[in-house]
Amino acid sequence: MKLELVIFDMDGLMFETEKIYFESAVKTLKEMGHEHDIETHLKTIGTACKDAGEIYQGKYGCFDDYASFCENIRQNKINYVLINGIPIKIGLLELLEFLDENGIKTAIASSSPMENILKNLKTTGLTHEFDYIISGNDLARSKPDPEIFVKTCKDLNISRDNAIVLEDSLNGLRAAYSAGVKCIVVPDMISPDAEMMGKAWRIEENLLDVKTFLEHMIGG
Repeated sequence: MKLELVIFDMDGLMFETEKIYFESAVKTLKEMGHEHDIETHLKTIGTACKDAGEIYQGKYGCFDDYASFCENIRQNKINYVLINGIPIKIGLLELLEFLDENGIKTAIASSSPMENILKNLKTTGLTHEFDYIISGNDLARSKPDPEIFVKTCKDLNISRDNAIVLEDSLNGLRAAYSAGVKCIVVPDMISPDAEMMGKAWRIEENLLDVKTFLEHMIGG
């Protein structure tokens, strides 16, 4: 393949935001009288808000106002970030620099709302590091549907054979696999299972290892 595009997921791949979301959801649900558990949270990783809502509904019963519930989680996340900032994943900056030096385009394809993506990029000083951004707001169907990756490659006029997706979640991997785009998984909160190992092109420990692999691939 001639590598022309690397597509990044955001939460849990670029930033340590999945852990922040989990703590925010725990706080919000505790205020509502529910004890949130990690198993339920893991099912929501890589999904759009409306799909996560269905999971929460199934576990905790009907919310009178799900929009308010989501807003409370968002506010708890904002409060956390104001105090602690957003930790950048190991190797992200080095990988972005390497891709830029080699003329390889970069995109963010995240199920999160565009507002969240832009705010995270601004907070971490990465606003101008990507050629293309697509969010959950832009799609009729969210991951694991392949639409997000098909659209990204189409809009950038790059063959899916010449693109790589970087993901941490099983839903993201399923979307890339269905789209016919090679996917490197960098696990975050979800440990690789048999399906992940079977569908991933590679599994790497961190983004520095991804950079090393791409250096060898391009050079070799």
